[in-house]
Amino acid sequence: MQKPSKLSDNLKVLKYKIQKRKVFQFRNFHFVLICDSTYKTNRYRLPLLEIVGVTSTSLTFSVGFAYLEKERQDNFIWAFEKVRMLFKSESLISKVIVTDRDLAMMNAISVVFPTSIHLLCRFHIEKNVGARCKQYVKKDRQEEVMDLWKKIVYSTSVEEYDHHLQQFEILCADIILFVDYVKDSWLTPYKERFVNVWTNRVMHLGNTTSNRVESAHWRLKNMLQTSFGDLCKSWDAVNMMLKNQICIIQSSFQKTIKDVEHGYNSQFFQNLHHCVSRKCMKLIDNQLERVKIVGTNKTECGCSIRTTHGLPCACELAKLQIYGNVIPLDSIHDFWKQLSIAHELEDEESLSDYDFSEELEAMKAYMKKHDIISQRIFKAKVREVVFPHTTSILAPPEKVRTKGAGKKKK
Repeated sequence: MQKPSKLSDNLKVLKYKIQKRKVFQFRNFHFVLICDSTYKTNRYRLPLLEIVGVTSTSLTFSVGFAYLEKERQDNFIWAFEKVRMLFKSESLISKVIVTDRDLAMMNAISVVFPTSIHLLCRFHIEKNVGARCKQYVKKDRQEEVMDLWKKIVYSTSVEEYDHHLQQFEILCADIILFVDYVKDSWLTPYKERFVNVWTNRVMHLGNTTSNRVESAHWRLKNMLQTSFGDLCKSWDAVNMMLKNQICIIQSSFQKTIKDVEHGYNSQFFQNLHHCVSRKCMKLIDNQLERVKIVGTNKTECGCSIRTTHGLPCACELAKLQIYGNVIPLDSIHDFWKQLSIAHELEDEESLSDYDFSEELEAMKAYMKKHDIISQRIFKAKVREVVFPHTTSILAPPEKVRTKGAGKKKK
């Protein structure tokens, strides 16, 4: 009998390290998840749920994809449970999740991620309110009404919110249906999920819309080139997109580590050079511009960037400048210091942690206790996992109607 080749063992270790690199990318940037479904990506018309995250260099990366038979709560729960398994511990679970108002998805998130803060996409809300505004409000008043709506959304205090809402009710006093729609559909049940005064208390890193995942949809569809391909073609496109993402993200990290932009070459930024991302530098520079207006006045500053991004606000920077101090690295949240998507394998996460001896014994005991029919069903499920090329899963027998814009007539 020949001795087993070491090549197979080396391939297993290499595959393990590649999988760990993908998982670490998510674990390093786990703070925010953005979720949305897209349509017309395959011949079976299955909706595709895509979940993305954001890196310290403000680039989007894909966390997961799931083709769903239907957009039901139990299907979303299954997809989110698979994502939850990627977290190493409860402390690493995403603090913020952003979606549109898909009730089935919202309910699934509340079940799988009960401790996460769920925000709603401002862009979709404004789009819906704007559509109702055109329906109920006369054309010459629409701009004024929508400007006041934006003031409500971007209110930075409860008093300011109440004041703008009162103005809105007075302005639209003769359009009761529109006022009722805005209050009953959005403000009363969901204001804490999209109005500034409440979202500014959450570290969302500037992600208050689902625009990132919409852009990811666009890139994926560009690679697919057709909406009538099979699932294998979809997999190839997803795989290619992930490879491109990793290359672009790694390049952005290398630029940060090696180069210092001329605008941030002053002594005030010296502690941050090569240690935090360029996006972080840019956000701090924007706060330095506000110093000229707010100075050290904490009330005027608002200090929202401290809670939403984990960065020093304008009044903090003003005090540092007065005393001639530089920006301390400790004042920057760890998220902005992550400049890698791969870590060395830790001792506690070695291959030995994936020993299935106990589980195998339990499976054998399970098989002995049940009848032959149950054994066959159980064995078929195990084979689908271990030997995916022999799966009994079939393509949907017929096309189903899904959401998405219809085809434009030529």
